[in-house]
Amino acid sequence: MQDTRLIYFPDLLHKIHDFLQARNIPAWLVGGTVRDRLLGKVSSDIDLVIRAGEGMIDELASFLEGVKVDFAKGEMVRLVVGKGENKFNVDVEFLKEEDIRDNLGRRDFTINSMAWALDDRKEEDKVLDPAGGREDLERSIIRAVKKEVFFRDPVRILRAFRLAANLGFVIEEKTKRWLKESTAEVNWEKVPGERIWKELGEILGFPDSASTLKDMEEAGVLSSLLKVSRYELDFELLTALERLIQDEVIGGLLAKAVRKRDMVAAFKLGVILSRVRDRDAAERVCNFLRMSGREKDLVLSVSRFDIDIWPQGSMGAVDKRRFVYENKEYAPLLFLFASASLIVRKEVDFKYCKSYIADFLRFYVEEGSFWFKLPRYIDGKEVMAILDLKPSPRVGKVLQRVAEAEIEGRITSREEARRFVERMKYAGDELRD
Repeated sequence: MQDTRLIYFPDLLHKIHDFLQARNIPAWLVGGTVRDRLLGKVSSDIDLVIRAGEGMIDELASFLEGVKVDFAKGEMVRLVVGKGENKFNVDVEFLKEEDIRDNLGRRDFTINSMAWALDDRKEEDKVLDPAGGREDLERSIIRAVKKEVFFRDPVRILRAFRLAANLGFVIEEKTKRWLKESTAEVNWEKVPGERIWKELGEILGFPDSASTLKDMEEAGVLSSLLKVSRYELDFELLTALERLIQDEVIGGLLAKAVRKRDMVAAFKLGVILSRVRDRDAAERVCNFLRMSGREKDLVLSVSRFDIDIWPQGSMGAVDKRRFVYENKEYAPLLFLFASASLIVRKEVDFKYCKSYIADFLRFYVEEGSFWFKLPRYIDGKEVMAILDLKPSPRVGKVLQRVAEAEIEGRITSREEARRFVERMKYAGDELRD
């Protein structure tokens, strides 16, 4: 099937060009848009510099049937245009008195420091390239324009590694040295945590994020950023985990089991932090990165998971149900985490481990959600009526025992649930607080 973005992207550029040309507004494509076009890719953003003020943005948004977002008031505005797979962010930067080359000189990396006049967008030989970005694209290297770019915006330190991983490039040696020197001086507390998490989350989302994170730590980035000892960051465990996920069978089942792909980055962060001895460190990291409640909950669930209680082998049906009931939507990820831990400890072999992971994931895909909410056949009001109880911890204890009976297969209907509770009238001490 043809990628509709390949059709929609040039049409959108044509519309933008027509709008600006009719108003005699000079404009250039810049940054990742030029880089991706030279690499033969369709960018998800259109980075645009125009010689105009903010006054015409509302009219452009209306013309493109887009929505305006104040991105950096007075300097840049984002227009969200299109829907679904054909949604693009059009980031418009305003050029006032300075030359376009001065604008390019303030950018981060050479491959992002090129400009292409919108009038000339079909002629590759007219790309403005004062920093030598095209040659670096051909050589597949990430090279900073100057050392100062990292002090102006420390998030660019992470971006260097993210671009290298995403494009399959290597970071040039002088830039590596600048990254290490800049990391030693940066105060991460002054950088918005959500911006850091956006870059770090994208890195963790790559299939082989462990190798990129190791490269980051060679420059001291990860331990400086997360404020933990480099010796406690568990790259070996993350490597084993990613090897499991890259297995065709496990990867396919996991894609069905974990529908919310944005949670994978949080999961991997929890894995990296799982050996940190300070039990509060993971929570501090989550708060610093301003992660969502769900992301934070997953990081803490992974980092605090007690691997010592994990069975060394495949689970029976009752154990699978209980594990899903206790861990809900995190169950597939926690199962993977625990299994990878056993591989690293050399307590199970990789081939055997793959077999029982696949077995659990099939179970989860087929009936996992059935065990999320228990008990299924009776609620607290009915329990109080049958046992003549008032609201109290006793009710919760009874419901928990009913849930366990359902997990074990001893209760499969409402009638069986009621009979089970009625028998508790004679349980005596078992219902005390």
